[in-house]
Amino acid sequence: MSYILNALKQSESQRNLGEIPHIDTAQEPSSPYRPPRRRGIGRGWAMLAGLLPVLAVGWVMMNRQPAPPAEPPAPPVAIAPSQAAPAAVVAAPAPAAPSDPQAPGLSQLQSMAGTRIQLDDQPPARPAAPVVLELPLPAGRVTPPQASLPRERQAPPPPIPQRGAEDAGQGQGAQLNGVSHWKGLPSGIQRQVRELGINAHVYSADSSARFIRAKGRSLHEGDRLTDELQLQQITSDGIVFTYQGAPYWMRLN
Repeated sequence: MSYILNALKQSESQRNLGEIPHIDTAQEPSSPYRPPRRRGIGRGWAMLAGLLPVLAVGWVMMNRQPAPPAEPPAPPVAIAPSQAAPAAVVAAPAPAAPSDPQAPGLSQLQSMAGTRIQLDDQPPARPAAPVVLELPLPAGRVTPPQASLPRERQAPPPPIPQRGAEDAGQGQGAQLNGVSHWKGLPSGIQRQVRELGINAHVYSADSSARFIRAKGRSLHEGDRLTDELQLQQITSDGIVFTYQGAPYWMRLN
């Protein structure tokens, strides 16, 4: 039945379409009333959220202290053409001081080590000045005196008389009367003689020009070799020294 009634109502409503409604016209139930949504409140919140950053930036800009004004640049100083720029002064480095200055003539004397220099035995017609080779000390250096080996300069003793010509092949030292060979000394004294290190021997007819070099010193006749040995005579081939008053000779060449 319900299907039939519904069909009748539907057909009747279709017939009544386009006609002026009257009392008998069936009215369809309308949809229930729905109040409009409150869109204004949402829009207000959105506008407020958009204004907050702008207000924050404005507040920061208002509280910001203004930067101090920049100082104007100094005016350029004009340089007079007559005033020339001062030349740069460069200090020259001081020359390095030589670490160990070499005394003049030392290299020539060192090259004479172990050689014998014998001058002409015949005195010249015109006597020449005595030749004395002394090494000058370097500037600023003072050699302290050697207390253990005091230099006692004495008058050279008279030359020892020589033997006959039959001993001429043994050297001039062996021809001296009463002179023993230095090998006859005690072993301790022989060691002192070896430690002298004689590296230069100069003989001349003039006794004042004769000298030897031992331990860096120039020794003449009458000087002391050690505390116990004294240089008595410089011969053409060696030296004669005394030990406890007895003469001994040593051949150098």
